Amino acid sequence: MRDQGFLSDQQVREVFLSGEVTITLSEGQPGAPRKLSATSRYTELSTLGAGAMGEVVLASDPALRRQVAVKRLHPHLSTQGALVRRFRTEAQITAQLDHPAIMPIFSFEIEPDGSLAYAMKLIRGETLDDLLQKAREAHQRRKIPEHLDLRARLELFLHVCDAMSYAHKRGVIHRDLKPENIMVGTFREITVMDWGIAKLIGTDDRETAEVQTGAAHQTQFGLAIGTPSYMSPEQAQGLNPELDERSDQYALGLILYELVSLRRANSGTDAVELVMAAQDGTRAPLKPYSKLEPIPRELRAIIHKACAYHRDDRYASVDRMAEDLRHYLRDEPVSAAPDTIFQKLNRWAGRNRGLLLGAVGGLLVLGALVTSTSVVLGAGIFAVQRHLAESKREASQEFLSRIAAQGQAMDAELKQYEALLTGLSYATEESLIRKPTTERFYLVSDFDDPERAPPDLSQSPRYNGKISLEHPVLHVPSSASQAQVGPTLHRIASVQPWMWRALLDSAPDAAQRSSAARREAVRTTGLPVVWVVIGTEEGVMASLPGKSGVPPDFDPRGRPWYVGARESPGVHWTKPYTDMGGMGLMVSASLALRDREDRVMGVASFDLMIEHLVDDLMAPAHVVPPTATAYLVSENGHIFLDSKRGPTPEGAPTQALDPSLWDAVARSGKTGQREVRGQLVSWVRLSIAPWTYVVVGPTRDMLDSTR
Repeated sequence: MRDQGFLSDQQVREVFLSGEVTITLSEGQPGAPRKLSATSRYTELSTLGAGAMGEVVLASDPALRRQVAVKRLHPHLSTQGALVRRFRTEAQITAQLDHPAIMPIFSFEIEPDGSLAYAMKLIRGETLDDLLQKAREAHQRRKIPEHLDLRARLELFLHVCDAMSYAHKRGVIHRDLKPENIMVGTFREITVMDWGIAKLIGTDDRETAEVQTGAAHQTQFGLAIGTPSYMSPEQAQGLNPELDERSDQYALGLILYELVSLRRANSGTDAVELVMAAQDGTRAPLKPYSKLEPIPRELRAIIHKACAYHRDDRYASVDRMAEDLRHYLRDEPVSAAPDTIFQKLNRWAGRNRGLLLGAVGGLLVLGALVTSTSVVLGAGIFAVQRHLAESKREASQEFLSRIAAQGQAMDAELKQYEALLTGLSYATEESLIRKPTTERFYLVSDFDDPERAPPDLSQSPRYNGKISLEHPVLHVPSSASQAQVGPTLHRIASVQPWMWRALLDSAPDAAQRSSAARREAVRTTGLPVVWVVIGTEEGVMASLPGKSGVPPDFDPRGRPWYVGARESPGVHWTKPYTDMGGMGLMVSASLALRDREDRVMGVASFDLMIEHLVDDLMAPAHVVPPTATAYLVSENGHIFLDSKRGPTPEGAPTQALDPSLWDAVARSGKTGQREVRGQLVSWVRLSIAPWTYVVVGPTRDMLDSTR
């Protein structure tokens, strides 16, 4: 929000310092739930669902003796012009799309208090998302009923395509297509729901308009609108005025991916990570959910074409995509995957059975048999070669997509650390410029004295000694006296709650684990972030968890993490180095602490375990085959992290990536791939740290891992 200009630096500092905060971007007080007004023809029965903007209620229409669904805007939002316009536009667009698979609107109402509502058909059934879950459960039982099999799912999808083709011809794009917004009725009828962020192509989506094609006023937007898991690259990049029907087609391609594989193309839970993946057009390798339903190459090709990164590489329209899918269901050639020689022969044989039987009789003649056999063998060899080349190309694309997705995961986690570090730096800066407190602090000497040690000091198997989770250990260098730095010691001690919060929140699954569980993990198995450290210009250092063992002559101001952050405008990532606390090799992310005049007061730092980078981020078994090696390479082409040999320690000579290879990597875009002497080299450039993620291994092994 700060980056988008919604919050000032001071407001961000207040957020981090307050612990918990509620941010309100619109005025007005929430209204209490209410019944439909006396002027309405509908009588409220119950609430079906509610959200931030409004609610959907079950209502009855006494005049026609039927039940309807009524969607209404919360009364307290009736003064918010932009929301009112969007709500009205949603109703108008949906009402003007007269198609059996699009929700019909019955009436639009303005309540006496100015709030808006509209009545629509009550759909009874389940969402496509619910149906997909039933299909997964059927696979697990190894018995798929006909109404849940792949063909049945594809036929449902074709109805969605028909609805979207109609909407696109009326100049409307949905922008939020996903299985949760597609209803499957009791009689297998399809209804595309929730047109709340629908947009007329080429118009300012804050205005209402007739649903028609034609020039209209354009506006610019800088924010991604939609659901991250189903966004097209251009949608995730915030190019809203440029969106057209091909953006909806991309979402349909992702839905088709899920219908075919019963897996989401991007299944992460972090919105930032999903948007980043969408911006780059990356997705998980397309694999069948089980052996019961293998994925034919024609369906793979249709999905790849619909989800092409560049819009011009996609189908010209959703109609063309649906046409290819219908060709597949009728066992006809598919434009996205032209037939091989063998497939052409098979289809020809199917259409010309009588002629083929006569030809077989003629082949009994020896001369004809020899000649025909030669022709067939020649055609067969050519077809096999083409098939192998196509198979290799598809496998190469799948592997590069897998590496790119892992690079995105690495970027997302590193970005999480940078965000936590930024929050900690704000809190520390605020503490360092305030008046000293009387906060109790513990020096290294206190940790060594049982009578003065922190009360929570206890044995930790992870840290090979006693640690304090509540209190950082503070160190004063021999060049300064405690009396001189006394105020600083008190100030840094007051930052402990934010140091502790940053440490706990560094867990990749922090949102799914309780504070107590993460606390226990720190003590026993450890988190990716091993130390949270603060150093000052006076040489004072605080480290959490608190642990004795800091050498008397240690001075943080000379360490690479401190020096690098001081000279860097943003977060500085170090080369691997040996931890003085005996925890092995680390890599640090550090950020300078500055006062109101932009003078450096110190540095905040996270120490990240190398093992976590290698095992969980660089070379997880499901991404990198055992015979392959993953590298992190610096900007000058030097390898500082090798999944097989480990990191290059601080001060040791670094090994450079093969010059010819590095030249190709350096001149490439964000991702790339090359085959060199039987080795497949795939790479992705990280956007957070100045590193390139490179995976090298035998081509056969790399490609076989995608099958």
